[in-house]
Amino acid sequence: MCGFAGSISLTADNDHLIKKTGQTISHRGPDFTGYYSDTLASFVHNRLSLVDVSVNGNQPFTDDQYVLLFNGELYNHRELKATHLGDVPFHSSSDTETLFHLLRRKGVHKTAGLLKGMFSFAWYEKQTGRLFLCRDRLGIKPLFYSKIGESFIFCSELKGITSNFPTRLDQLKIQRAALGEFEYTRKYTAFEDVFQVEPGTILSYDPHQDQTSISTYFRIKDLVDKNYYDELHRMPAPEVMEEFHRLFYKSVESMMMSDVGMGVMTSGGLDSSIIAAMASKMESVELFTANTVGRFSELHYAEKVAKIVGRPLHVYDFQPEQLLTELGESTWYYESPIVVHSHSMAFQGVAGLTREKQIKCVLTGEGSDELFLGYPRLLTRNWDKLINLPFTLTTALYSKVPGLTRYLNLKKVNYDRDLLNMPFGYESRQNEEEYHEAYSFVNDKLLRSHHFISLEMLGRSLHSLLWRNDRMGMMQSIEARFPFLDENILRFAANLPIKYKIGKTWHLHNYKHPFLIDKYIVRKATQKYLPTELAMRTKIGFSHYGYQFVTYKNGFFRDGFLTSLLQLDKKATDLLENTKDPYFKAKLAAVEVWGRLYDLKQPISDVSGHIVQNAEINVK
Repeated sequence: MCGFAGSISLTADNDHLIKKTGQTISHRGPDFTGYYSDTLASFVHNRLSLVDVSVNGNQPFTDDQYVLLFNGELYNHRELKATHLGDVPFHSSSDTETLFHLLRRKGVHKTAGLLKGMFSFAWYEKQTGRLFLCRDRLGIKPLFYSKIGESFIFCSELKGITSNFPTRLDQLKIQRAALGEFEYTRKYTAFEDVFQVEPGTILSYDPHQDQTSISTYFRIKDLVDKNYYDELHRMPAPEVMEEFHRLFYKSVESMMMSDVGMGVMTSGGLDSSIIAAMASKMESVELFTANTVGRFSELHYAEKVAKIVGRPLHVYDFQPEQLLTELGESTWYYESPIVVHSHSMAFQGVAGLTREKQIKCVLTGEGSDELFLGYPRLLTRNWDKLINLPFTLTTALYSKVPGLTRYLNLKKVNYDRDLLNMPFGYESRQNEEEYHEAYSFVNDKLLRSHHFISLEMLGRSLHSLLWRNDRMGMMQSIEARFPFLDENILRFAANLPIKYKIGKTWHLHNYKHPFLIDKYIVRKATQKYLPTELAMRTKIGFSHYGYQFVTYKNGFFRDGFLTSLLQLDKKATDLLENTKDPYFKAKLAAVEVWGRLYDLKQPISDVSGHIVQNAEINVK
């Protein structure tokens, strides 16, 4: 994994700004920094060396016609090399060189469809000045761009652009930040005219015409294949189980591709445990876990996994007060208000421990819940009509009298939220229509809705988790890889019969969804490696002392970002600080911290000091 940035301009000389941008994102690649410039372009690349750590893998990768900037890993690069580039002389064993020669031979659009892995890259044609930006299918690797003045700017991180080039907040969109939207959107940012290259797309920029065009090479709905769907439905259950095990084992094996030591993030939960067990059979991996000190600690589960697989477990103790002491620095690297994932500070802490142990790359279990319906709420959806029956009957009765339903408060419409959500809502609704259409051949409405949920979560909520993993891992120069997000696993899960995702039992597996077993096929595969106690462990998420334990003193918001943004006077600020809704207040506090860093440009040390002075956590 790496980081890169660049500028294309007919008139502006941005060499010094691009070099500053490289310094801003140097944490993404501390092993080597390389530059390229000509009359139109200025590029920088920070390398984190994992595959072929020699100088032959350094970037920018260039010849007399092209320049490549690449971030990520191509797990099938050896197969691509053998199949398509057998006659090409290679000077390294890096996937970067494989990608370079593929792009030269086949062009950007055909190459993108061949790649399996996580990636973003920039491809520059020296003679024409034309630039292509490409991002992987799910958006695992980030990439941002903007047209600023006479320059087209791109960067692996948002802060690379906003810290070194003139940008302005989008006053309408920033109000969505308190709802955590910027971790979920695959296109927008909080800044005017600064966007993300959307997952599965290729952006091209022609500086001579000053024109940008975007084409799509992958949509999430493309995972759905009726023929494969029918094949899996006809297949005997033991064969389906074995097929998943084969595909997943191969995925873990492919993601062990590295010339440096590998680790596994191990919580003791189902998903990371099966990865730890499989990886331990392949190499001498080391295990890492975050121990939330106090009553939420689940360290004993991770210790059990480590003992069974026979690998060392490195423990990062996360103290409750670190939620506040590290919020400022973590928010700077996070690039978005930390509204949804308040455990991000623990994640970056264990990533730091990984780096201390000379491990640069880890496997994690992200994606399993989305693909195999692992969240409890997804399993209880079938009962919504029963739960809502009293309200449904009341609404029906009141509707018999004209005008009477307005006295009911069963459905509260938030017009302000709907208005502010327009760009995000359009993006979401457009995706939803595509996902429903993909399963149009499924006649059973309930089954179709279950299938739809997996695609919807891949397209939305997963992006938030990938955002967290990338930013908090790269904060410590650590690459995270995701075996559940292998292309073959994605396709398998998108066409898998629901009975393999939601199993049935006569035992009280989970009080949140009694007699139903979430991620059934994953649990059955895990039983090949770990005892039933761990394979059938109830999902509870990452428990820690979160925002609900924080109190904010009067003064936290004064003379800050929100008071300036919303033009609040002292009376309005007092009302804000005395609100009785702790969660709402915590979300606003997260936005306040982000705004002080990204809009008011306050130093991290000042923001961190402000947090510690004006907030406290109560663990009693």
